Parts: sequence; C-alpha cells; structure tokens
Amino acid sequence: MEAKDAGIPVILVDRQINADSSLYAGFLGEDGLEEGRKAARFLLSKTSGQLKKINILELSGTENSSVVRERAKGFREVIEKDSRFSIIHSEDGDFLRSRGKEITERLIQQARDEKNYRTDGLFYMGNKIDVVYSHNDSMTLGLLDSFSNYGVSTDNTIIISIDAEQKSIDALTKGKLDCVVECNPNLGPMLMHLVKEIAEGKPIQRITYIEEKVFTEDDDFSLYEERGY
Repeated sequence: MEAKDAGIPVILVDRQINADSSLYAGFLGEDGLEEGRKAARFLLSKTSGQLKKINILELSGTENSSVVRERAKGFREVIEKDSRFSIIHSEDGDFLRSRGKEITERLIQQARDEKNYRTDGLFYMGNKIDVVYSHNDSMTLGLLDSFSNYGVSTDNTIIISIDAEQKSIDALTKGKLDCVVECNPNLGPMLMHLVKEIAEGKPIQRITYIEEKVFTEDDDFSLYEERGY
C-alpha cells in the first residue's frame, strides 16, 4: 500500500500474496496448478494398465503457502476423475529434507510396530503406499534417505517430485524416481524484461508463468544438461 501511494509499481515474484490485485502490477512465477496437473497426468499414464486401487502418500509443502494449495489442487483435479486413486495420507513436510526423512521413518516405524514392515515399500495403517507425490525435491530426497537407511526398495513405489534440482534429476537417472516436474527458478531475465516494460510506461500481463518441463523415466538421459542448482 505504501508503494502504491508512492507511485512505485510492485511485481510479485515466485509466490502469490493475499492482497488486492490493484496493489501490484503483475505476478511472475510458476504455475502451481499446472505443476500438480503434470504430476497427475504422468501418474495416469504410468498406471494406465492397472485396475487395482492405487494408494497415494502426499508430502505437502509449507502449510497454506500459495504454491502448496495450487500443487495439491491441480493434482486432485486430474486424479479425482479416476476412482482407482486414493490419497490415503497427506502430511506437511514444510519443504524440508529433514521433514521428508522424518515422516518416512515414522511410517516405517509404525509399520514395524504393526508387524507390516517390509522392504518392498512404505505402508500406512496397514495399506501399501503405491505412489508418493512430493511437493518438492528436498522432501523427496529425505524420503530416499530413509529408504536407503532402512533398506527399503523404490522398485515398487511410483515416486513423483517437483522442482528438478540436479540431485533429483540424478536420482531419476538412477531409477530411484519416476517423474520430476520442473519448478523453474530462472526468473531473473523475464523479471528484468517486465521491469523495463513498466519503466517504459508499457502495461504488463497480470500473470506471467515461466516455462517448465517434465522429466520422466522414459527420457533419453543423454540429452540432459547440468541444472546449475
């Protein structure tokens, strides 16, 4: 409000805010809804030949953040049309590797207590988790840490992550992940373009989404370039 009163245009970058849209010139960042949809579309394709019920564990990011709401909503928009899918547990991992590890280890310990512990995957309340949908790479890597520590195989669990940091792409190429949806952090060049447009008195779009890719187990890994982050 102070910026508006002073005649200073504001551009939101990366995250939306809870404010009247008249207070800012535009938003630049990721399309969280589409990221969730992309993750779900991969899952539909991956499981197209299956008839059985498919149980999903969702590792959610920081509670009530705009991108978390969008990634959850977009994912559900797609899978809710297919009765095979059920999100049997969703937990806030706060986008942290330590929390992803903690949640996974707790599930493993619970399975041990319930005499359901096996090394071929995760379980929740006695139900085999077929799919892990993680809102970011850090939590996913924490999950993989726990799998490694407890000797749990990733072979029978479909693991989908969002971000596409180098470490998760490396895990994908090693067969530890099935799909990584990009959350492109390279916003600087487009941001400067929008700043220059405003400085020249030109209007900018209310929403500008950055281009984002999807990396899957079916890709030609030799075409991958170093991520740089």
